[in-house]
Amino acid sequence: MDSFLSRKKTQRFKPTYFCINKICFFFFTLSQLSFSLSAQTYTDSLETRWKNAGKEEKIIVLNDVMEALFEVNPSKALDYFKNANEQFGEAAFQETDSRLYLYKGIAHINIQQTKSASEAMQVLRTPPINAEKRMYANLLYAIKLQNEERNDSAKILFEEVFPWFEQTKDSLMLAIIYRYLGSIQMETGNQNAADSILDISMRISRSIHHFGSLAKTLENTGRLNSDRGYFAEALDNYTKALQYFERVNSSVEVNFMYFYMGNIQARRGDYEEAIKSFQRAIEGFEKDQNSRARGYAQGSLAGVYKEMGDLSKAIRYYQESISTSEKFNDLTVAANNHINLGGIYLEEGVYEKALHHLQMSLQINKEINDPIGLTGSYHGLSEYYGSIDSLSLAIVYSDSALALAQSINYLILENIIHEVRVGLFEKQQKFDLALMAHKAFKVTHDSLFSKDRESIFLEIQEQYKTKEQKQQIELLEKEQAIQQLWVWSLIIGLILVGVIAGLAYNRYLVKNRAHNQLNTAYSQLRSTQEKLIQSEKMASLGLMTAGIAHELKNPLNFILNFSTGAKEIADEMKDLALAYKDTEDIAIFDEIMDLLNLMEASSTSVVENGRRANDIVSGMMEHTRTSHGEWNEVAIHPFIQDNTSLGYHGFLARGKDLDIQIEYDLSEELTMVNIQPRELARVIINLVSNACDALQAKAEKSEKEFIPTIKIGSFVKEGRLVVSVWDNGTGIPEEIISKIFNPFFTTKQSGSGNTGLGLSISYDIIVKGHQGELQVNSQVDQFTEFLISIPVGINK
Repeated sequence: MDSFLSRKKTQRFKPTYFCINKICFFFFTLSQLSFSLSAQTYTDSLETRWKNAGKEEKIIVLNDVMEALFEVNPSKALDYFKNANEQFGEAAFQETDSRLYLYKGIAHINIQQTKSASEAMQVLRTPPINAEKRMYANLLYAIKLQNEERNDSAKILFEEVFPWFEQTKDSLMLAIIYRYLGSIQMETGNQNAADSILDISMRISRSIHHFGSLAKTLENTGRLNSDRGYFAEALDNYTKALQYFERVNSSVEVNFMYFYMGNIQARRGDYEEAIKSFQRAIEGFEKDQNSRARGYAQGSLAGVYKEMGDLSKAIRYYQESISTSEKFNDLTVAANNHINLGGIYLEEGVYEKALHHLQMSLQINKEINDPIGLTGSYHGLSEYYGSIDSLSLAIVYSDSALALAQSINYLILENIIHEVRVGLFEKQQKFDLALMAHKAFKVTHDSLFSKDRESIFLEIQEQYKTKEQKQQIELLEKEQAIQQLWVWSLIIGLILVGVIAGLAYNRYLVKNRAHNQLNTAYSQLRSTQEKLIQSEKMASLGLMTAGIAHELKNPLNFILNFSTGAKEIADEMKDLALAYKDTEDIAIFDEIMDLLNLMEASSTSVVENGRRANDIVSGMMEHTRTSHGEWNEVAIHPFIQDNTSLGYHGFLARGKDLDIQIEYDLSEELTMVNIQPRELARVIINLVSNACDALQAKAEKSEKEFIPTIKIGSFVKEGRLVVSVWDNGTGIPEEIISKIFNPFFTTKQSGSGNTGLGLSISYDIIVKGHQGELQVNSQVDQFTEFLISIPVGINK
């Protein structure tokens, strides 16, 4: 109370600009309260409007309902959509407002119904297609890609659709795009960029009073602040998000907000509040039958009770969490809780139960090969055997724990292990080893907790507080006399600072723009120079390769013809020798037959290798040709599907029997395209064939359940048709990605019929023949994606 009175007394003598700040803060708080109340009133009125609306008005209300709920309560939003569909039929609102299908698709994505989201996307791509439907479909596809963690492709599409929504001043969609871009930056570790982008999304959501978008952005910002260690800010984000989720009855989001808040409160040491939050989360998860999340929350609540010393409740919730986690195969959570239970029983002297739980944790961590979990299990067993004076076993487990902790740089646990080892060696009277363990403990302890740095920090902090108090006293003594002068000085100073800042900022913009233009021009010049040099090299190499190929062709034909003739002569001689088998000496006959068999085998080998050499030479001649196929206008999507099927059936014709799932996601925005059909067909067939080979290789070595999948997609970007060929096969190592378009480069086994020219010819067809681009993205044992990009309006 004294501190409150002294604070009020100090505030009475503040200058005028402090009062202005308080007035601004008051209006900001009032606007926030008004927004919250309006959000609550708006959502409460939706149900009433829906019940009282007629047919035509109901379609309008449906748009408002979907806009309010499609992200924060997607299941409820889809219920409204289904109800309207049953009452009036889909045709009643399909043509009136395509935006409904954008809301519908995002709602399906939020509840992991990808197939239904694709159906909504297909409606947006159904002719007639205008700019609005096209942008809605591309935005929905971008959100789908981000949900599938294909962040690079999603980012490209988000940045493509952004200008259109900015031009149309669609604030809600801009807020959503900013939020997803912020999430992508957060997932790729760019926390500062994520913070700035999410802040823009929050400001837009607040300006349009859209509480659903604001709640989701607050949730994302809370996760970001939690990752950065800004716990107070994260707790404030989650608390505000919780208020909005409660107003739209989004029980799933409400439960997770309590769970996130409990984690933050526990990390701050606010255990009573953490217990309340975790209990609310557990009750909510149980009501919603979300048992997996309930297991996590039970383990977190047990940890709070353990920190508070209430071991009976900690044991109870650890056991409940283990039961739930094992039921849903969350083995990492179960193993960690076994370690915690073993530690509690060890403290209470219940050694039999302690050993049981520690051995269970060791068994599970070995099964899932978790090095951090194994370190904890070994250390727990070391403490157990040390407690029952089985020192030899204690040292063995301690050695294993220490080696693992050092290998994964687990410094905190390494410090604890060294401290325990001091006591173990002292019990064994091995004082030299105890001294070494103590030195190691000091080294790791000093690395974790530097007393010198801490004392210096506290000293600086005290000096700062003292200095600040002196300044406040001096200010209070002088401000009565100079208050009026201060106000005018401040106003004039602000004006001058504003003018100077404006001039400086304008100069900075001019210099920055010139600098950027110079860098762009230099980059373009350098890129053009490199392309010219590469083109000259490739042209020279092509001429030389064509000459060599033509020179080799005739000798190869002679070898093949001679070898084939020699084989036929050997066959005829064998027939002739067999006719005189009974009249000739048997020893001479056998020798003649051996020589003929050897001649036949040698001729066969020469024919096989000669044909392989002939294939390579033919491929070289094909690769160096200067002419391309004829241009024709084709229906692009049936063309893609037909050639994909040809590639797959060609794979099956080579004696393979792998059942591959082929999925299509083809944009209806573009139907007829002017291309070289024969050449582009070769590219698609080659890429699909390579994908099949990669899936076959992964299926042969994979021990887990594996569903071979190829995804064929298409979309239009900046006047170009982009075709994607994606597979979940073996992937391409990063060190050879730069080589795969080189002639004769191949990773396949010799004799497989592969010349190493397929991708090189495909690159030539796309880049030279169609003035396009052929790019590849891949992760080993995860996926490979080839992107074909060709101009739609290319001239012949």
